[in-house]
Amino acid sequence: MKSFPCSTDMAAQIVPWFIGVVCLGTLILGVFECLQPNFNPVVLITFITPIILAIVVYFMYKQMPVAINVDKYALTIERKKSDPLQFNYSDIKSITHVPDGDMKMVIRTFGNGGVFGYTGSFYNKKYGSMKWYCTRRQNYILLETTNKGKIVFTPDSAEEVMAELKKVAPSLVI
Repeated sequence: MKSFPCSTDMAAQIVPWFIGVVCLGTLILGVFECLQPNFNPVVLITFITPIILAIVVYFMYKQMPVAINVDKYALTIERKKSDPLQFNYSDIKSITHVPDGDMKMVIRTFGNGGVFGYTGSFYNKKYGSMKWYCTRRQNYILLETTNKGKIVFTPDSAEEVMAELKKVAPSLVI
């Protein structure tokens, strides 16, 4: 089995920090407001919002892809704290290295667009609906599966992954 890392791009590294600073700032403002003599109970909402955001960010962190594993039976997307996603070659119709330009006009239909990566459901005119397990906005590889639709992932080196896939499943690589 060969493993290929999936590191995050600059945006996916900055966005979680930005959210953290906003949450911390909101909490600090809420504490100062609570210490005022004219305390308004509505201010307690300032404590709820950062807590909800922190929970959402944690679940995005758990889903973050960290590596692509290729062996002679399957391709596996390893994730930070969640179960890996395994795609047996018998369930894959084709594997394509997608030019970066083809993914410029993508619409996020339900998912994460920059917190520890880009995961969830996305759509564009050329490829239709897709599930993304990406950590960057380049090096796209598209799996067309028989039962799970179109899956997109972004290893650090798409060329190396495609070369390895050509060795183990040459009939699937386009």
